[in-house]
Amino acid sequence: MNKELDVLKTVVMAKISEIQKDKADNIGVNFLSSECYLHCDGKLEAFQYVLDEINKIMKERNIEKFEGEYYFLSNFYYSDVAMDGRVYPTVEHAFQAAKTLVETERETIRNVETPKEAKRLGRKVLLRKDWEDVKIDIMKKLLIDKFSPGRELAEKLKNTGDRKLIEGNYWGNTFWGVCYGVGSNHLGNLLMEVRSELNKG
Repeated sequence: MNKELDVLKTVVMAKISEIQKDKADNIGVNFLSSECYLHCDGKLEAFQYVLDEINKIMKERNIEKFEGEYYFLSNFYYSDVAMDGRVYPTVEHAFQAAKTLVETERETIRNVETPKEAKRLGRKVLLRKDWEDVKIDIMKKLLIDKFSPGRELAEKLKNTGDRKLIEGNYWGNTFWGVCYGVGSNHLGNLLMEVRSELNKG
């Protein structure tokens, strides 16, 4: 029992230390921290309760869907980006156009009205042979442009602090996002990389 308690205490204190980095959470976490020191010593159930409460707070800290006030993180958000000398109305338009090297196909995608339509057309293009090798690098370049220093969106991205960005979805995209808890979250990870680079100046 003592070994299990020591392990749980270590986990709890590590999580408290991690989550205290976000000032918005300090009141709740400081309370839980105090509760630990005052009441949890030697009580496994008490530490388990505090750990459960901390996990709830950490889940609330995550941005798990790019909608509402965080819709600007979505590739469907209208914000001009440049690629190969052309300007596209959204990252989605540019990314879908990048799938092909056929200029007429790129132009067709660039000129459609919505990112949803751009995505639909992107499934029909003559796919470039190196697509699987370059698609992540292309996405990051587009995100760097979208959130380039001096743009309002760059400040909005920085204002997400150190919160985890998760492209949660219900349509089964487990490469770029997470669907029902499963996924690589490449888009969210790239956004966090861009945010980190912005913060470094």
